[in-house]
Amino acid sequence: MTGAVDLAAGADYLGRAGWRVYEEARKRGAYLRPLGDIVYIAPPLNIPDADLDELLRIVRESLIAAIA
Repeated sequence: MTGAVDLAAGADYLGRAGWRVYEEARKRGAYLRPLGDIVYIAPPLNIPDADLDELLRIVRESLIAAIA
């Protein structure tokens, strides 16, 4: 399973937006995969629902913190 968040119109492979989100997520205990202005999320297929909810909460908080 893979999800991606495009953080900029015309996302750039060398953009920094994804790295800002990555740093915020690391502070909260999650590893994301930034590629320029796109952030990829790749949890295991057998992730428990509660853990997936926690991961997505961290992604949301990290997006808000990185954009603010």
